[in-house]
Amino acid sequence: MSQKLTLPSRDSSLGRSQIQLNPSKLTPAPEIYLGQLASSSLAIADSLMFAASKAPTRALKNQLNTLADYFIVREKTCAALLRKAGVDSFLLHEQFDHRYEELFEITKGVSFMEEVARLYVLVGIMEDSALRLSRGLSPAKRIQIEPVLLLSDLEQSCQKILQNLLTGSPDLVDPLALYCRSVVADGLLEIRHSVDLTKLGKISQTESKADKAREEFKLIEPYTAELISAHNLRMDSLGLTA
Repeated sequence: MSQKLTLPSRDSSLGRSQIQLNPSKLTPAPEIYLGQLASSSLAIADSLMFAASKAPTRALKNQLNTLADYFIVREKTCAALLRKAGVDSFLLHEQFDHRYEELFEITKGVSFMEEVARLYVLVGIMEDSALRLSRGLSPAKRIQIEPVLLLSDLEQSCQKILQNLLTGSPDLVDPLALYCRSVVADGLLEIRHSVDLTKLGKISQTESKADKAREEFKLIEPYTAELISAHNLRMDSLGLTA
């Protein structure tokens, strides 16, 4: 079951996005960035293969499996970069795999359309953030990783699939929009886990996890506002209310 998180309205998120937060201030250490990218790549690949298993046509099944292959290759690229830096990628997988497995489990859809929408919305937010955070890597590592991030056409593929599924089915629009909103909340919780907050100031010590989470979200609010604005545009392209 997706976690609950109150999302800002479209107008308020646009207003707050005027307060800029340099994404490089949130970039974790290179090995953590690459470790998270490796783990998330495998989770995305698994999600694509699961969606492919529900695809109504062989063409869609092949299309989604081809996208999954890309993310499998991306994991191998991250692992190679980690080995080059003398870091054991297996240990990082042990650290991060469970987090992504849980994320994709709690957001799992009940239909092929919802599975594709999850990829479009959740992975869209994650990939957007990964690209922004790459700006905080050293020039040498950024040159190596950015082309890999930009190669995927997952967003365009999922957008086209969803547009075709929604054509002539107006009764599916509102339920799908509702599902997408729940997925956004989980996506933003993942963003909070993936960034480095140590450069933004001291977080007060509190025993309340809820208070700590609110304080952390407040620190990264300008950043998440930009991610939400980009998400709104993706939803607009489908004619769905974000």
